[in-house]
Amino acid sequence: MHELSEPRKSPSATGRHLTPSYTNMTARVTLYYSSVSGNSAMKKQHTRIQDILYARKIEFVEVDVAADEKAKDYMKAKSGKATLPQIFVDGNYKAGHDEIEASNEDNAVQQLLGL
Repeated sequence: MHELSEPRKSPSATGRHLTPSYTNMTARVTLYYSSVSGNSAMKKQHTRIQDILYARKIEFVEVDVAADEKAKDYMKAKSGKATLPQIFVDGNYKAGHDEIEASNEDNAVQQLLGL
């Protein structure tokens, strides 16, 4: 298990909050994303997941895989997917954008994430 490093404060994609970002996988809910993607759909999905988590009052940290190659490798190895954004809980892959969006429509985000 990795130890916590000092948090890096980085503005969220919405600019509304400062979310601590860690270079480890010990946080309960982790949102993996990329800050350098030119894909506007991926950026919108990242923002939408943030909005859903904030609305459901689910605390999370964000990990920018563009800035952390080890985190990117970990994410891919655990989920078997390279697509972003991805949600992990306790170090285990739980969902991508489509699953979160569907569970939000059913009022079942916490259930999907096992919270």
